[in-house]
Amino acid sequence: MGERYKWPGACALRLTAASLALVAAALTPPAVRANEAACSALSRQTLTAGQIGLPTGGAKVASAALVPAAAGLSAYCKVLGAIAPVDPHSTPILFQLNLPEAWNKKALQMGGGGLNGTVVNGLGRPNDSPPGDPLPLAQGYATFGSDSGHGQGKPDIGVFAWNAEALDNYLKSAIKKTHDAALTLIAAYYGEPARRTYYFGRSQGGREAMNAAQNFPADYDGVVSIVPVIAWAGLESHAYTQWEGAYANDWAGRPKPVHLALIRDATLAACDGADGLKDGVVSQYEACKGPNLAALRCKADKPADDCLTLSQIALVRRVHAPLRFGFSVVNGSTEYPGWPWGAGEALVEGPAPWMATKEPPSLEASRSNIGVAFARYFLVRDPTFTGPLDLKTYRAVFTQVSAMGDMTNPDLSAFAARGGKLIMKENGADYSQNPRRGFAYYKAVVARMGQTKADSFLRMYVNPGVDHGGSGVMADGSPVPDKVDWLSALDAWVEKDTPPGPLTVTAYEGAKPGASRPLCLYPLYPRYDGKGDPKAAASFSCAR
Repeated sequence: MGERYKWPGACALRLTAASLALVAAALTPPAVRANEAACSALSRQTLTAGQIGLPTGGAKVASAALVPAAAGLSAYCKVLGAIAPVDPHSTPILFQLNLPEAWNKKALQMGGGGLNGTVVNGLGRPNDSPPGDPLPLAQGYATFGSDSGHGQGKPDIGVFAWNAEALDNYLKSAIKKTHDAALTLIAAYYGEPARRTYYFGRSQGGREAMNAAQNFPADYDGVVSIVPVIAWAGLESHAYTQWEGAYANDWAGRPKPVHLALIRDATLAACDGADGLKDGVVSQYEACKGPNLAALRCKADKPADDCLTLSQIALVRRVHAPLRFGFSVVNGSTEYPGWPWGAGEALVEGPAPWMATKEPPSLEASRSNIGVAFARYFLVRDPTFTGPLDLKTYRAVFTQVSAMGDMTNPDLSAFAARGGKLIMKENGADYSQNPRRGFAYYKAVVARMGQTKADSFLRMYVNPGVDHGGSGVMADGSPVPDKVDWLSALDAWVEKDTPPGPLTVTAYEGAKPGASRPLCLYPLYPRYDGKGDPKAAASFSCAR
């Protein structure tokens, strides 16, 4: 037998490990080592207050680490940081910035949702994107987002509104402060500034996108605003009155999901066929006047689940009627419009949170009903408030919040002059925010700037039959088409001056594409031509 193998001692093992480390370092490509060094260097970065265009206490990077390539993404530097407040009693703006190895020299800021409070990490898929599309980070965008300057306090997240700086950050200033910090770090990492900067947001993030175009036009080359909460104060007040109505009229007799389905079916019976096809989608989103609610009234021969009580009918009418403030707020608004009849009552993000809530009002309820949180924390400043909301009583604070947070200024001349491009999109069956307010805003811009000028930088689209999140169900149970690549449409408009016309939305069941429809420019709608495959976009045209 030959000589037995002898295990080396501990000292030899340490030498071997060190040698292996040296070998590994020698085999690591210089570019990777350079990226690691550059990323690590960001962890020592601090920004002065002067490097951010609005008042802050400066900013500091908390950590910066290189994330290896995986799952369709190249390696990127993940940066976490905080922007310090001026007021020591306020809270910092926490942000995340992702710097891809293969940078396309563009930056993409991504918006939040609801009352915010969690850091938008910038790693997700933009709203409405088809499932097979590469993520923005994989396309080479440096992506970033923030928590808008407050955390998810439980159960009273809305209490941040009691601090003036935190309130200002949420309603207006956090996106600018985050933008300036991120763009400074991007330039430090790559050795050159971003050539293009875009903002993409939905809902609250859509309001933030409109904030970018209206209040910080010099900072953004392009903006995508999906179902934006443009008139924030009016929306939340209207939402509260719906919740209050369900509570004050008769909590036990509030509408139930079966009643919402009843209203949907009656709406479809009244309006579905007007677009040339009875498919469970109200495509004539502005022409539909809704069902005859009186015909749904309970009588002695009708089971309770097959009809509506007088109080339920009154609540439904309240939802579809405007909320008149009794005074004027920013940009001359005196009311928030009633909801259109989009047959979205039974959808996932239908009016259930407002009209058919599962439990009586509570402190925790304000986390799922932002209208309640708005009344309690922004206006009344009483976390137990459940009473009737008389806006005239709170006129001063309502007017102040509207001036800060309502993005209704139709003068987009500064944004247009710098070459900015804005894409807006509303969903026809949206009950979480009101598409009519978006239509009114678009008309105000056209009235202020003229149709020709508006067409040079602004597009408004409407997707009938889908709720706030983009979900809808056709009569046969299949999904309503809703997927489209907004980011590519925006980028082509900015980079190649190729303005988007009517687009095509596609439905997906998992990763499999299904039905398609034209996505028409407002005020047009998709009309079936009477022949051809009703699941194919080619069988429809955009009509008035």
